[in-house]
Amino acid sequence: MKWRAWVLPLLILTCVTFFLWKALFHDVQAVPSPLVGKPVPELSANDLYSDNKVNIESYLGKPYIIHVFASWCGYCEMEHVFWVNFKKHHKITLVGIDYRDDSDDARAWLKKLGNPYDVVMHDRFGFTSFSLGVYGTPETFLVDKGGVVRQRWVGPINEAIWKSEFSKWVDH
Repeated sequence: MKWRAWVLPLLILTCVTFFLWKALFHDVQAVPSPLVGKPVPELSANDLYSDNKVNIESYLGKPYIIHVFASWCGYCEMEHVFWVNFKKHHKITLVGIDYRDDSDDARAWLKKLGNPYDVVMHDRFGFTSFSLGVYGTPETFLVDKGGVVRQRWVGPINEAIWKSEFSKWVDH
């Protein structure tokens, strides 16, 4: 009879330990995107610098990258050097989406660190990014010339990640 008193607490502890272990070792980059292999959704937002409307459809016909960032994002600042260097060596269009950010803060941040983007869409309230399934920053999407999302990456990108995950689609 005494052994039954500790079976339930042991079972509960085992279950809690399993779920904590699973959560701690979950790869956030492995979060599947329902967009991969499908056309990029219609995206439009005001340009960060001119307030003119930017439509993503205007980039159809050539591959491009959508990079979601914010001036308040520490990881974005960490990876920003990669994007500045990237644009020096690659001709692919880089579309930035400034996510849930103050436009003055974003402009000051890009002025300080350099602006690698061909265009920056200002997504003050996150509605544009929501269409991509974005839930944080940074996130990066590679779109082929037909407008199909070929790759998504959650988190900062560096040269090794670019080579292993993205270059197969654009660096031939």
